[in-house]
Amino acid sequence: MSHKNILKLIGCCLESEVHILVFESVENGTLADRIFRSYEPHFEPLLLAHRLKIAMELANAIAYLHFKFPRPIVFRMVDVYSFGVLLLVLLTGLKTHEPPSWITETRLNWNLEHVVKKYIGARENLLILLTGQRVGCHSGPETEDENLSFLAFVKKYFGNNRLDEIVDPIIVGDGLCLEEKQKIQAFTELALKCASESAEDRPTMIDVAKQLRQMYCSGM
Repeated sequence: MSHKNILKLIGCCLESEVHILVFESVENGTLADRIFRSYEPHFEPLLLAHRLKIAMELANAIAYLHFKFPRPIVFRMVDVYSFGVLLLVLLTGLKTHEPPSWITETRLNWNLEHVVKKYIGARENLLILLTGQRVGCHSGPETEDENLSFLAFVKKYFGNNRLDEIVDPIIVGDGLCLEEKQKIQAFTELALKCASESAEDRPTMIDVAKQLRQMYCSGM
Protein backbone atom coordinates (compact mmCIF):
# COMPACT_ATOMS: atom_id res chain seq x y z
CA MET A 1 0.00 0.00 0.00
CA SER A 2 1.22 3.46 -0.86
CA HIS A 3 -1.03 6.41 -0.06
CA LYS A 4 -0.19 9.81 1.39
CA ASN A 5 -2.96 9.51 4.01
CA ILE A 6 -2.17 5.98 5.18
CA LEU A 7 0.62 5.30 7.65
CA LYS A 8 3.44 3.29 6.11
CA LEU A 9 3.95 -0.23 7.40
CA ILE A 10 7.50 -0.53 8.68
CA GLY A 11 7.46 -4.15 9.79
CA CYS A 12 5.75 -6.84 11.84
CA CYS A 13 6.40 -9.30 14.62
CA LEU A 14 4.95 -12.79 14.18
CA GLU A 15 6.60 -14.40 17.20
CA SER A 16 3.94 -13.37 19.71
CA GLU A 17 0.46 -14.91 19.99
CA VAL A 18 -1.03 -11.61 18.87
CA HIS A 19 0.81 -10.47 15.78
CA ILE A 20 2.12 -6.91 15.99
CA LEU A 21 2.27 -4.45 13.11
CA VAL A 22 4.68 -1.52 13.31
CA PHE A 23 3.72 1.68 11.47
CA GLU A 24 5.49 5.00 11.10
CA SER A 25 5.04 7.43 13.98
CA VAL A 26 2.25 10.03 14.05
CA GLU A 27 4.33 13.00 15.10
CA ASN A 28 1.68 15.70 15.20
CA GLY A 29 -0.90 13.93 17.34
CA THR A 30 -4.35 12.77 16.34
CA LEU A 31 -7.43 14.35 14.89
CA ALA A 32 -9.09 13.89 18.28
CA ASP A 33 -6.52 16.24 19.79
CA ARG A 34 -7.48 18.94 17.31
CA ILE A 35 -11.23 18.45 17.75
CA PHE A 36 -11.66 17.82 21.48
CA ARG A 37 -8.81 20.07 22.66
CA SER A 38 -9.44 22.73 20.05
CA TYR A 39 -9.27 25.67 22.44
CA GLU A 40 -5.69 25.01 23.49
CA PRO A 41 -3.56 27.98 22.39
CA HIS A 42 -1.08 25.98 20.28
CA PHE A 43 -3.87 24.71 17.99
CA GLU A 44 -5.07 26.82 15.09
CA PRO A 45 -8.89 26.93 14.75
CA LEU A 46 -10.23 23.98 12.79
CA LEU A 47 -12.63 25.83 10.50
CA LEU A 48 -15.23 24.40 8.12
CA ALA A 49 -12.87 24.41 5.12
CA HIS A 50 -10.26 22.49 7.16
CA ARG A 51 -12.79 19.87 8.23
CA LEU A 52 -14.11 19.40 4.71
CA LYS A 53 -10.56 18.82 3.51
CA ILE A 54 -9.90 16.33 6.31
CA ALA A 55 -13.12 14.45 5.50
CA MET A 56 -12.26 14.43 1.79
CA GLU A 57 -8.74 13.12 2.39
CA LEU A 58 -9.98 10.40 4.77
CA ALA A 59 -12.62 9.32 2.25
CA ASN A 60 -9.95 9.15 -0.46
CA ALA A 61 -7.80 6.93 1.76
CA ILE A 62 -10.66 4.58 2.60
CA ALA A 63 -11.77 4.42 -1.04
CA TYR A 64 -8.21 3.43 -1.90
CA LEU A 65 -8.39 0.56 0.59
CA HIS A 66 -11.82 -0.50 -0.67
CA PHE A 67 -11.13 -0.62 -4.39
CA LYS A 68 -7.40 -0.66 -5.10
CA PHE A 69 -6.83 -4.31 -4.29
CA PRO A 70 -8.36 -7.45 -5.86
CA ARG A 71 -8.67 -9.25 -2.50
CA PRO A 72 -10.34 -8.08 0.71
CA ILE A 73 -7.82 -6.92 3.29
CA VAL A 74 -7.88 -6.53 7.04
CA PHE A 75 -7.05 -3.03 8.17
CA ARG A 76 -7.49 -0.72 11.09
CA MET A 77 -10.40 1.54 10.33
CA VAL A 78 -9.79 5.27 10.36
CA ASP A 79 -10.93 6.45 13.77
CA VAL A 80 -11.17 10.00 15.04
CA TYR A 81 -9.53 9.09 18.35
CA SER A 82 -6.36 7.40 17.22
CA PHE A 83 -6.65 6.72 13.48
CA GLY A 84 -6.60 3.01 14.29
CA VAL A 85 -8.88 1.63 16.99
CA LEU A 86 -11.51 -0.36 15.14
CA LEU A 87 -10.36 -3.57 13.48
CA LEU A 88 -12.62 -4.78 10.70
CA VAL A 89 -12.69 -6.57 7.38
CA LEU A 90 -13.31 -4.86 4.08
CA LEU A 91 -16.42 -6.47 2.66
CA THR A 92 -15.72 -5.79 -1.01
CA GLY A 93 -16.11 -9.07 -2.82
CA LEU A 94 -17.18 -11.11 0.22
CA LYS A 95 -20.48 -12.88 -0.42
CA THR A 96 -20.46 -15.35 2.44
CA HIS A 97 -20.68 -15.38 6.21
CA GLU A 98 -17.76 -17.81 6.34
CA PRO A 99 -14.32 -16.27 6.76
CA PRO A 100 -11.56 -16.91 4.21
CA SER A 101 -8.78 -19.17 5.47
CA TRP A 102 -6.34 -16.26 5.76
CA ILE A 103 -8.64 -14.69 8.35
CA THR A 104 -9.02 -17.78 10.52
CA GLU A 105 -5.29 -18.40 10.36
CA THR A 106 -4.70 -15.01 12.03
CA ARG A 107 -7.20 -15.88 14.78
CA LEU A 108 -9.56 -13.01 14.07
CA ASN A 109 -13.11 -13.40 15.34
CA TRP A 110 -15.50 -13.48 12.38
CA ASN A 111 -18.96 -12.06 12.75
CA LEU A 112 -20.17 -10.36 9.58
CA GLU A 113 -23.09 -8.57 11.25
CA HIS A 114 -20.80 -7.24 13.98
CA VAL A 115 -18.28 -6.05 11.40
CA VAL A 116 -20.95 -4.16 9.46
CA LYS A 117 -22.21 -2.44 12.64
CA LYS A 118 -18.67 -1.41 13.55
CA TYR A 119 -18.16 -0.14 10.00
CA ILE A 120 -21.31 1.99 10.16
CA GLY A 121 -20.40 3.29 13.60
CA ALA A 122 -16.98 4.34 12.36
CA ARG A 123 -18.62 6.43 9.66
CA GLU A 124 -20.07 8.62 12.39
CA ASN A 125 -16.65 10.27 12.29
CA LEU A 126 -18.05 12.73 9.74
CA LEU A 127 -20.60 13.85 12.32
CA ILE A 128 -17.91 14.11 14.99
CA LEU A 129 -15.96 16.40 12.65
CA LEU A 130 -19.04 18.59 12.27
CA THR A 131 -20.20 18.77 15.89
CA GLY A 132 -16.93 18.46 17.76
CA GLN A 133 -18.70 16.21 20.26
CA ARG A 134 -17.76 12.76 21.48
CA VAL A 135 -20.13 9.93 20.58
CA GLY A 136 -20.75 8.93 24.20
CA CYS A 137 -20.66 12.44 25.70
CA HIS A 138 -22.79 14.52 23.35
CA SER A 139 -25.28 17.11 24.50
CA GLY A 140 -27.47 19.85 23.08
CA PRO A 141 -29.56 22.76 24.31
CA GLU A 142 -32.24 20.37 25.56
CA THR A 143 -31.33 18.44 28.70
CA GLU A 144 -32.67 15.09 27.49
CA ASP A 145 -30.43 15.06 24.41
CA GLU A 146 -27.62 13.27 26.22
CA ASN A 147 -29.91 10.24 26.53
CA LEU A 148 -30.16 9.87 22.75
CA SER A 149 -27.68 7.88 20.71
CA PHE A 150 -25.22 10.11 18.92
CA LEU A 151 -26.79 9.38 15.55
CA ALA A 152 -30.34 10.00 16.82
CA PHE A 153 -29.09 13.18 18.48
CA VAL A 154 -27.83 14.60 15.17
CA LYS A 155 -30.88 13.40 13.25
CA LYS A 156 -33.16 15.19 15.70
CA TYR A 157 -31.55 18.58 15.24
CA PHE A 158 -31.11 18.05 11.51
CA GLY A 159 -34.78 17.13 11.07
CA ASN A 160 -35.92 20.15 13.08
CA ASN A 161 -33.74 22.58 11.10
CA ARG A 162 -31.71 23.31 14.24
CA LEU A 163 -28.39 21.95 13.06
CA ASP A 164 -26.58 25.19 13.85
CA GLU A 165 -27.25 24.56 17.56
CA ILE A 166 -24.99 21.51 17.63
CA VAL A 167 -22.33 22.47 15.08
CA ASP A 168 -18.93 23.02 16.69
CA PRO A 169 -18.83 26.66 17.91
CA ILE A 170 -15.43 27.07 16.24
CA ILE A 171 -17.12 26.50 12.87
CA VAL A 172 -19.96 28.88 13.67
CA GLY A 173 -17.73 31.67 14.98
CA ASP A 174 -19.56 34.99 14.70
CA GLY A 175 -22.10 33.49 12.32
CA LEU A 176 -22.38 31.44 9.14
CA CYS A 177 -22.91 32.80 5.66
CA LEU A 178 -25.48 31.20 3.35
CA GLU A 179 -22.85 29.21 1.46
CA GLU A 180 -21.43 27.77 4.68
CA LYS A 181 -24.91 26.79 5.85
CA GLN A 182 -25.52 25.02 2.55
CA LYS A 183 -22.24 23.13 2.83
CA ILE A 184 -23.04 22.06 6.39
CA GLN A 185 -26.47 20.90 5.27
CA ALA A 186 -25.03 18.87 2.40
CA PHE A 187 -22.25 17.50 4.61
CA THR A 188 -24.75 16.33 7.23
CA GLU A 189 -27.02 14.71 4.64
CA LEU A 190 -24.05 12.77 3.28
CA ALA A 191 -22.86 11.77 6.77
CA LEU A 192 -26.31 10.44 7.69
CA LYS A 193 -26.44 8.40 4.49
CA CYS A 194 -23.03 6.93 5.33
CA ALA A 195 -24.35 5.91 8.77
CA SER A 196 -27.49 4.25 7.40
CA GLU A 197 -28.10 0.65 8.44
CA SER A 198 -29.37 -0.10 4.93
CA ALA A 199 -26.58 -1.09 2.55
CA GLU A 200 -28.65 0.21 -0.36
CA ASP A 201 -28.76 3.69 1.17
CA ARG A 202 -25.05 3.89 1.94
CA PRO A 203 -22.96 5.46 -0.83
CA THR A 204 -19.66 3.93 -1.86
CA MET A 205 -16.55 5.57 -0.51
CA ILE A 206 -15.69 6.71 -4.02
CA ASP A 207 -19.01 8.57 -4.18
CA VAL A 208 -18.40 9.99 -0.70
CA ALA A 209 -14.95 11.23 -1.71
CA LYS A 210 -16.33 12.85 -4.87
CA GLN A 211 -19.14 14.63 -3.03
CA LEU A 212 -16.80 15.87 -0.31
CA ARG A 213 -14.43 17.17 -2.95
CA GLN A 214 -17.26 19.10 -4.58
CA MET A 215 -18.18 20.64 -1.23
CA TYR A 216 -14.59 21.54 -0.45
CA CYS A 217 -13.80 23.03 -3.86
CA SER A 218 -17.01 24.98 -4.34
CA GLY A 219 -16.54 28.63 -3.54
CA MET A 220 -12.86 28.16 -2.70
